[in-house]
Amino acid sequence: MKKNLLLCLGFAVLAVFGANAAEPTMNWAKLIESESGQVTPEDMIESGDKVYTAARFQSKSNADLLGVCFGDALDVATGAQNNATSGNYNLLLAQTDRAGAPQWYAYTNYGDVYSASLGATSDGGIVATLMVRHTNKNEDGSNRVLSVVDAKGTTTAMELTYTAWTYHIAVLKFASDGALEWNKLIPVGDGTNDLKAWTAIDASDNVYIGGCHVLPFSVDGVEIASPKDENSLYLVKLTSTGNFVKQFAITGTTVTDYLDALTIADETVYATGRIKGDGTNSAYFGNFEITPTTYDDVYVAAFTTDLEPKWASVVYATPWVAPSDGKKTHTTQIKGIDVSDGRVLVSGLVKGGFSTANDTDADGVSASELIHTSSASLEGYVLEFSATDGSFDKALIHGTGISGYFAATVSDNDIYACGYSYASGEGGVLVKFDENGNKQSSWNLVTSSGMLTGFSSSFSGKTLYASYRNRNADFNFIGSDFVIPATDDWSGVVASFNVADIESGIVALPDVNGATVCGMDGAIRIVSEKAETFSVYDIAGRLVKSVVVEGEAAIAMPAGFYVVNGEKVIVR
Repeated sequence: MKKNLLLCLGFAVLAVFGANAAEPTMNWAKLIESESGQVTPEDMIESGDKVYTAARFQSKSNADLLGVCFGDALDVATGAQNNATSGNYNLLLAQTDRAGAPQWYAYTNYGDVYSASLGATSDGGIVATLMVRHTNKNEDGSNRVLSVVDAKGTTTAMELTYTAWTYHIAVLKFASDGALEWNKLIPVGDGTNDLKAWTAIDASDNVYIGGCHVLPFSVDGVEIASPKDENSLYLVKLTSTGNFVKQFAITGTTVTDYLDALTIADETVYATGRIKGDGTNSAYFGNFEITPTTYDDVYVAAFTTDLEPKWASVVYATPWVAPSDGKKTHTTQIKGIDVSDGRVLVSGLVKGGFSTANDTDADGVSASELIHTSSASLEGYVLEFSATDGSFDKALIHGTGISGYFAATVSDNDIYACGYSYASGEGGVLVKFDENGNKQSSWNLVTSSGMLTGFSSSFSGKTLYASYRNRNADFNFIGSDFVIPATDDWSGVVASFNVADIESGIVALPDVNGATVCGMDGAIRIVSEKAETFSVYDIAGRLVKSVVVEGEAAIAMPAGFYVVNGEKVIVR
């Protein structure tokens, strides 16, 4: 095992919290490091009292160096042995409790995994959807496209006759104890590597899978809508046991359309992606028409759980015009979609800008442009739409050079975006924008020299889960003396942050008992489904009020910091 992994054994998992209650604080952080290559965090979500982390780790030819660590636990998984020049990417799936204590691990030890997306089920389990191909062109001749080792040590092989080194969809359902309950392999055969498959789960544990395909493919004998000349989005519904139910098919004549992120909230399926055409042709989400530009515009669409379109909306891309020669270019990357406080928030990176109308002239100028990058570098952005009807509200941009956003949430009409920035003095950032889209505050959650990059992030009430990657530099965390030492190769870090006490406070969230405690102007708002006693303590630890709440109550309190049933609350 590498020397720096052994150094990690000497560090406590939990942070030494700072005294400034107006800052986020780190709850815990874990290093994920491969013995023989790189690590890429893929997804990180909370479900009940559990946290699930998916990461890809590289393995290369040396049979003695195929392992990966998770925090101070060494060799929790073993990847595929192979002779590929660039190695093989394997999946690590870890379940921890909310304090970061590991519960179990599952992993793949055959099959080259390109991407992974997670969705939590009501029984405490998890669905992982992968894009995968045979290890190094099926070098061992076994026709295994994937081999999964679950938390019980049981190995399950998924086979597909090798004809070409192309990608396929694998759906894995794990029980709450880490046992693999069922699996489904969907042969696709696409050769491009820009085809992540996204997962979302509804209240009945039906599984939704969305992404983009170039070649026709079928699910349970049903042909998925044939792609056009370029990439085409797909959206498929499966039962809780993986059987095909229904698909949505976009119609029209657009050149390219992707599904880049997927989520479910209030029994509505929300999808977002890039879409472009020739400026005159149209795409249809049911009866909802979109006429995209020649750049990568961003659409958002809402569906019933039967995949019937409810609405579709678009924000148009505007180009970056090079000062030197006037060349016009644009890049859109979409990294996440969140639904918060009745709003749909799309996060990602952009070069150029966005506008509310398809009115860019021959010089690359749009009269209705909303935001624009400060340079030719990609910068983090958030687009906000109404969750009810898709009407567009605002666009936000980081504005300080190379950066990216991966998740966003709303609190008191302010938007908080999580990501990273290469700007001097920044790193893994959490940024607050006011209701007018103006940047108000920024916190460096993680600092590290070199090229710290953000990856999948998610907000769950007071907790932010975020992931990063770097090499040859220590990871330092806000409000903490905890340090993860530098690694020689690209390693991943996954972390949990308490964001309840930042300025106006992300405090409106359910606790594990189903109650909601929220600080507001001059009061503490409590919503409880059943009669429960709530004890309010001041900053000195004195009990100042005790009330029984069933339903909703507002408790008048002077401005200050309070603790209600163990949770911090700010009254302004």
